[in-house]
Amino acid sequence: MLEYALMPLKRYAEFSGRSRRKEYWFFLLGVVIAAIVLSIIEKIVGLPIILGPYGPLTSLLLIAVIIPSIAVQVRRFHDQDKSGWFVLLSLIPFLGGLVVLVFMFLLGTRGQNRFGPDPKDPGTVSTFAYSTESHTNCVCPPPGIPPGRVCCFRGGGGWDAESCLSHRILVCRG
Repeated sequence: MLEYALMPLKRYAEFSGRSRRKEYWFFLLGVVIAAIVLSIIEKIVGLPIILGPYGPLTSLLLIAVIIPSIAVQVRRFHDQDKSGWFVLLSLIPFLGGLVVLVFMFLLGTRGQNRFGPDPKDPGTVSTFAYSTESHTNCVCPPPGIPPGRVCCFRGGGGWDAESCLSHRILVCRG
């Protein structure tokens, strides 16, 4: 659960690819919970209200998650095989936010679409990136993948295991 809530932060400004509903909703839930906790702390400490009904800590949180929030919405639209520009619907007064909310509830397209592989199907070959050379000396035999395929792990390019996982590249350890 926590992995899905933090994934949009790991993919901070990544507007390509697809995101599951689970990723979007757990991220939103995490932001709401963090904002409530920060608001309570602000009330206890007696911090002033500076932005609408929010104190300084809550305001900083909400400003910090603007870009990942937009990025995860764009990836949700991509999951439905729609352009990321649909995010701009939320700028329409009154009705736009509701329309975007409804889209966030809709299922994504099954299988690969023009924006990438299905994020709900980790057993597909196209979901993972593979290389013919081994940087980690490991062999990946996930379900549906022929044994002997080597995991793609970018060594020397500034990528560590966490970066590969956040880009949905399978990493074998050991």
